[in-house]
Parts: sequence; structure tokens; C-alpha cells
Amino acid sequence: MKIIYTLLLTLCCTQLAAEVATFSTSDNTLTVPLLVINGKVYYEDVSIALDSKTGDFSILSASKTDAASVGAQTVTLSSAASAVLFTKDTLTLLDIQDSRCPQDAQCIVAGEVIIGLQLQDHVSNSITLMELTLEGNGDVPGESVKTEDYNFRLLDASPYPTLTDTITEEDYRFKIEYSLNLD
Repeated sequence: MKIIYTLLLTLCCTQLAAEVATFSTSDNTLTVPLLVINGKVYYEDVSIALDSKTGDFSILSASKTDAASVGAQTVTLSSAASAVLFTKDTLTLLDIQDSRCPQDAQCIVAGEVIIGLQLQDHVSNSITLMELTLEGNGDVPGESVKTEDYNFRLLDASPYPTLTDTITEEDYRFKIEYSLNLD
């Protein structure tokens, strides 16, 4: 019977992406807050009852969500706080390069803002580094950047530079759109 439990726990944490699962010995129930199968199907609040005598198990409850139905999400990121994506992965701001033409100035080029980001997988702790760019005054969202699991775009970078104000790294806020990479 212990082999069945070990197999279920291993299954929840390998081919699937699962948030930390807990097992209650009092009622032989395995609880998984978020379960991702092949990056396409999400189950939330999964509760599985295990029969220690027969080795059988049954799913008591789960909420299924197709990843395609989740659609694009947005997060706001700053140097003070990382953003947690709905999949529980973490996005952290590493670097800011802002060469945008200040308001009320006349520049030959509009400039751009480039941010360096770190994406950390909450299950494997693997790290993906990337850069997102927003050109000029930001009227048009930046180009999409694909990772193994996501598509990211920088939608907004604020505040916008002026001739008179100095912007510190702590002042910046970045609005980032992300969606699951279902290719």
C-alpha cells in the first residue's frame, strides 16, 4: 500500500506541476492546491482519498480549468515586490534601462525601456532570464517574449520620464501581460 501512496505523491510532483501536496494520516487524504497536467489542464483544490487496505484511491473533489480558457493575465511588478503568476511561478525584476525621451523634450529617437526579469518555477525552482522592451512613449505594447511555458509582453512602464524629475528604481511600476504558451 505504501507503494501506491509513494506513486501518487511522485505523480503529483513530476510529470505534473503541483503545488506542495499535503497528506493527512488521520483520514488518508492527499490534498493538492494546484495541479497542472502537461501545461494544458489545471485542477485546483484536488482532494484524493486513499484506502490503506486495498490501495484504491478516489478523487473527492477538484475544480478543472482548461489552460486555454484562462487567457491573458496581467501583473504589476516593481523593484520592491516580485509578482506571483496564477500558476504560482514568480516573476522578479532584475534590471531597468530607461532611455525614453522625456516629456516636453525634443529627441531624435523616442528611446525605450528594457527590463530584465527572472522567472522562477515554483515546483522545480528552475530559473529563466528574459528581457522585455517597450519603445517610445508606450502607446504600443512591447513584442511578445516566449519561454517554455509562457508568453510575456510589457504593456506599460511608469512613471514616464520628465526633464525636471529624477526617477529612482523604487519609483518604477511595470504592467506585464502573460499567457500560457500552449504551442
